[in-house]
Amino acid sequence: MKGNKLSKPRQIRTLLFVFGSGIAAACILVLGMLYYYNHQGVYLAKNVLPSPKNISSLHYADSSSRKEKDPVFHAFDRFEFSYFDPAVKLWKHIDVNLDDYAKFYEMIANEKSLLDGGESVGNVFHVGHPASLSINMRERKNFSSQSIPMAFLVVSFEENGNYYRVQLRQQGAGEHWVYFYHPDIYNQVLKLFVIHHEN
Repeated sequence: MKGNKLSKPRQIRTLLFVFGSGIAAACILVLGMLYYYNHQGVYLAKNVLPSPKNISSLHYADSSSRKEKDPVFHAFDRFEFSYFDPAVKLWKHIDVNLDDYAKFYEMIANEKSLLDGGESVGNVFHVGHPASLSINMRERKNFSSQSIPMAFLVVSFEENGNYYRVQLRQQGAGEHWVYFYHPDIYNQVLKLFVIHHEN
């Protein structure tokens, strides 16, 4: 019986080891969560874009648009693709149907964002005429053609390039974008949304 008893210093060391292990595990968990949930972490495209299966049930409460206490609710309205047509030197806007959005979503769903878009990638969207896909919402209680649509989420495509970015919806000042790389993405979305629309 006496041989199984731990001495006081050994009991203290064991207790400190247990506490130290718990603290180390908690620190690792917190750091992992900070990395995973930080807006500068890595995202899958399917986690920042609404799924085609759930888009019709997409609702958004905007409490900042009015002085009233109750938030204004918006519901999904439509997809709109905007691009610059160099042949006529004009911006064109096309309504995108759900089937074409679903094809786009499937094409990019499993792509991982760039860990650091950096200034060089961000700057390509300030040159030329980047195209964009907007997911538009309308005020739910005034859901008519007279109510003004609001862009809930925007995907921008580098003109004639390989990069696209998705705007994150979050509270706080400034715009936050997640950047992705997909070879020839600009021409692929033009083919999907524009050429398909014209045929």
